[in-house]
Amino acid sequence: MVSKKHILQQIDLIREQFDKLDSLAKEVQQLEHALLQKQLGALYESLKEYALIAPEKIPVEVVQEPIEREALKEVVMETEKEQASPSPAVESPAASESPKNNKGGDVIEKLHLSSIQRIKSGISIGKRYEIQFELFDNQAKAYNEALEQLEEIENLDDALSYLDKTLGEKYNWNPEHPLLDELRLLITRKLQ
Repeated sequence: MVSKKHILQQIDLIREQFDKLDSLAKEVQQLEHALLQKQLGALYESLKEYALIAPEKIPVEVVQEPIEREALKEVVMETEKEQASPSPAVESPAASESPKNNKGGDVIEKLHLSSIQRIKSGISIGKRYEIQFELFDNQAKAYNEALEQLEEIENLDDALSYLDKTLGEKYNWNPEHPLLDELRLLITRKLQ
């Protein structure tokens, strides 16, 4: 029977492996990647089994719709204006019918638009390997080089152009790929 403790141990093991991989990024053997993928698969299976045993304890993931570049800029500008103006008294959640703001975006969107220092800090371990596998043909070196280049760009339009045009053409990406939307959001969060 799968327990919460078992799942936490698996997560700790994956973290240790990821830290090792991250510190040796350019020297990592394919075998270590396969081991980590196997551990992630085991964690996924454990989580599925645990969800069947105690589904009410598993948080539901919010699925976001793809974000248009112009809509994203508008939300960022609105968030900056709100941060610059003095905030009114905080309203209790019961006082409002829903967590939506006047533009139709919700509280979760605003949380996703909070500023980050580095793009990599906004990417989870699982998402890193998903991006690496889906967008960079499972090439860790290509993924790391692309992220390093994106970290160095200081202008939002230049970074988005580099992602969409330079990398998009190099790897023949579908511009509407959901992982690209997630990367665009992270770039915006860093450079807003």
